Amino acid sequence: MRTLIVSIVLAYSPVSAQAAPGASFADLLGGARTQILASQSEMGQARRQNLASSLGQVALDLVNSMTEAQRLRCGIAELRVQTRQGHGLGFRLAILHRTHELKALSGRLHNRMELVTRFARAWDGTSPLLASAAEGLFVAARHLLGQATPLSEEVLGLAADLESFGFRNEANEFADQASALERDSRELDLQSQRIRERAGTPV
Repeated sequence: MRTLIVSIVLAYSPVSAQAAPGASFADLLGGARTQILASQSEMGQARRQNLASSLGQVALDLVNSMTEAQRLRCGIAELRVQTRQGHGLGFRLAILHRTHELKALSGRLHNRMELVTRFARAWDGTSPLLASAAEGLFVAARHLLGQATPLSEEVLGLAADLESFGFRNEANEFADQASALERDSRELDLQSQRIRERAGTPV
């Protein structure tokens, strides 16, 4: 499934091989309005190509996050089983480990959501190339939502289990992360859909 989604995203979203190593997504999407409004000149075309490549990189990053969400969901399910078996040192270490992983995933999604939202607000024009990139972004965001929702439900189930055994602070932490994950993944899907609707027809 992941291979299929990656191939679809790549078909729509050209990823530049010339992106600067270590460049942040904020750098890649910086000046979105200027790039979108660039003229039909040769320089304008180059800017549109760079922006399309940047969107493609964001889309592939969302696919990677989708894979991470699948893996983490299995880890959370295992932790729920451990919750019913005992609460020794190993269990507490497992809680810390899964909390760290969940926070990392939630943080990455929140960052991508803010970038995509910023781009959606800056959108004031289109080209076939950007339309293709927007389509790839939408595909990635929609599939990510399909994994983030069940993960959030599993985390909420874990929170309820922990609450029942007296781990109130840990339960609250997991519940907060589940809510953030669900909220940001839905916002990502919404903003990518808005971009797609404004973008026109892909090449």
